[in-house]
Amino acid sequence: MQYEDTNQTVTDTDISEFEHAMQIDLPESFRRHYLAHNGGYPVDVEEVSGRDYVFPFHGFFPLKYGALTIEVVKKDLAEDFGLSNAIPFAYDQGSNIFYISTEPSGFGSVFQITADTKEKFFVCDTFDQFLDGLRSV
Repeated sequence: MQYEDTNQTVTDTDISEFEHAMQIDLPESFRRHYLAHNGGYPVDVEEVSGRDYVFPFHGFFPLKYGALTIEVVKKDLAEDFGLSNAIPFAYDQGSNIFYISTEPSGFGSVFQITADTKEKFFVCDTFDQFLDGLRSV
């Protein structure tokens, strides 16, 4: 899959520092994805097929080296959206956020939270499934 508008490449050290700061261990598939693509959007992808729903999709937040990094988004959303136990990593055209749960029960599951109502939707069990669900329309 081809990506556009990615940011400067991150290293294993960058990801390890992020994990240390967040006090979590990221799923291996997440690490691999961000080593290959630090943010940006996959060309021609407009949706992600979840377990129960199909969600609009636009792009990924960069882990580091961008204005709106995952850490910045997490800080902005943690209190207002109740995402202290989550890693926001992607978004759709309507500013709805996709995130990975870091709660012990359901660790690694992907959810979406809506920007206007703060309603949460289960997307899939793993980040791998999320990536596999990316589709063009």
